[in-house]
Amino acid sequence: MVPFGRLQALPKDARPITRWQDRDEAWLDVVKGIRRAVGELSHERQERAAKERYRKAVVEAWTDNKVSNAEAEQLDTMASELGLSRDTAADIEHGVMGETIETILEHQEQAAREK
Repeated sequence: MVPFGRLQALPKDARPITRWQDRDEAWLDVVKGIRRAVGELSHERQERAAKERYRKAVVEAWTDNKVSNAEAEQLDTMASELGLSRDTAADIEHGVMGETIETILEHQEQAAREK
């Protein structure tokens, strides 16, 4: 799904190229705008891929419901290599570990009620 609402009309100010005094300048503005948009989309895609890769690593490390010191160091290194901020990495970790902890607690509560 493409978020068309965020798209910027080109050339700038959505002024038709035929209304520019220098049409070459208008086309140059269009090219620069397209390059900027492609760069932003590429950056967003890379950022989403990095977050997903990190999330999968956290899920794998958390499979036994604990993270060893070595795994924590590996995750820290990975987050750094992927260019994730500490806050972003912490949010991902909390999302994965929090969901797992909630599931564990729900199972424990259910088992306690059944007794």
